[in-house]
Amino acid sequence: MNALLHFLSSSRKTGVLTVLDRHRSGRIFLREGRICHASIENASAAFPPRKALYRMMGWKSAISDFIDIGIPEGKNEFVESTDSLLCAGAQQSDRLEAVQHEFLPPETQLEVSTPLPGRIKDLPAPELEVLQAVLEQGTMQAVLDANPLTDFTSCCLLLNLMDRGFVRKAAPPAADARKDAPDADENFYFNSRNNGARMQALAV
Repeated sequence: MNALLHFLSSSRKTGVLTVLDRHRSGRIFLREGRICHASIENASAAFPPRKALYRMMGWKSAISDFIDIGIPEGKNEFVESTDSLLCAGAQQSDRLEAVQHEFLPPETQLEVSTPLPGRIKDLPAPELEVLQAVLEQGTMQAVLDANPLTDFTSCCLLLNLMDRGFVRKAAPPAADARKDAPDADENFYFNSRNNGARMQALAV
């Protein structure tokens, strides 16, 4: 995907790149080689353009189709250069891929812990947004989709909340709770030793 976008940019193409990856699809808009907008189709929540672009750049089995068509100016266009966007998107994809093996499945049900280990009002605003998404959405994938921040940043915030006990993996239905009781370690996407690395990444 990165190589294709570099080619379209260097060729100063104007049009729409449609990207398909299994049941997901999105569009990247270019004007004279500059990426000006991006969107995810049929998503459970509205995706900001930057989140949509970075998400598509991480699709490994995607197929794409470019159509030459005029792109009128619109709202919420990127102001950064295409090179800057592609560099940042590649970094996000690499960071997510490096820790992919430690993720719980996207369909994993999450819940807010009771009792809470601390006061909600003391949480910073980005963590409050993630906590609200857990209350409203339930699954890991839905929480990531609902949060306007990039997937990597959203994951870091969610995992920090889990490490501190504000969010946990939801218990199985009562009928299965005794035989399928989850290991406490499954409440973590990353081992606790990675907490400092996450906070450092958020500061970048």
